[in-house]
Amino acid sequence: NNERCTINVLQTSYLSTVGTVRLEPCCDWLQVSGSTDRLQTTAAISGTRVTGGQQILWRSDGSVVTDGFIVCASTAPPPTMACSTALATGAFFQVTAARPLMGCSTGAGPTSATEGTCYTTTSGTCFTDGPGNYGNNERCT
Repeated sequence: NNERCTINVLQTSYLSTVGTVRLEPCCDWLQVSGSTDRLQTTAAISGTRVTGGQQILWRSDGSVVTDGFIVCASTAPPPTMACSTALATGAFFQVTAARPLMGCSTGAGPTSATEGTCYTTTSGTCFTDGPGNYGNNERCT
């Protein structure tokens, strides 16, 4: 409860997480200096670019406590998510937008966990919200 921490960024890098970030949605967050965005989920943190001289702030309130987080950095940007280009013959479903990881406006949409949070499986005869527990603020179309 009531944790406060300031982390100095020493060099330009891209953030990633180990495991799933679980923070109290209303009141606990990470924030990069110069931004008003509160980073509260694995998807929001992963891929965030930070530069040397910035700071990352951690804040929690005095009510709920959860598992927390592990944030790491890398000099390489995360892989670009790409949409599959062709619908399978006989497909019943097509995911055209998968948030938070990506959005597809053309082609078949995401067909694997590396392409989107929700995606079609078995040549478009099924769809899923992805492996493991579903995340906060997921959106699929």
